[in-house]
Amino acid sequence: MALFLWNLVSVEKAADFLLNDCVFEALQQVKILYDRKSILIENNIPANIAVNGDFELIHRVFVNLLTNAIKYTPQGNINVALEIRNPKSENLNNEENNKKVAVITVTDTGEGIEPDDLPKLFHSFSRAQAGTKLWTEGTGLGLYVAKKFIGMLKMLR
Repeated sequence: MALFLWNLVSVEKAADFLLNDCVFEALQQVKILYDRKSILIENNIPANIAVNGDFELIHRVFVNLLTNAIKYTPQGNINVALEIRNPKSENLNNEENNKKVAVITVTDTGEGIEPDDLPKLFHSFSRAQAGTKLWTEGTGLGLYVAKKFIGMLKMLR
């Protein structure tokens, strides 16, 4: 399945777009999932933040992260938030240190991830312990694929 996803993705479509538009589209795509569980979604991405990147690739990462958060949140809420960081002050590895970096977080009120599971979280076919406590469908590829997509975005810079 991961091979199929790679064939659908082009990393040559970098353009400026509003980040909130991308998050909104992803939220619409997973709406049936969070509505079914009565999960409250908080989108705290300001409407006027423009980023440069591949809209489709970033959209797929959001859908993946949101689907994962919904899957492991039996009830409660999910928050999508944005923090703008200055690469110079953060010592981030960014070739163009004059550009700011958007750091997006997706947090939920699910039971969380055991500290021992964190190192394997982004490995293929790996599921955290919460994935075996709650019955959920999945292959263990979701976060692995999301991380690969983020790596592809870094190649666009």
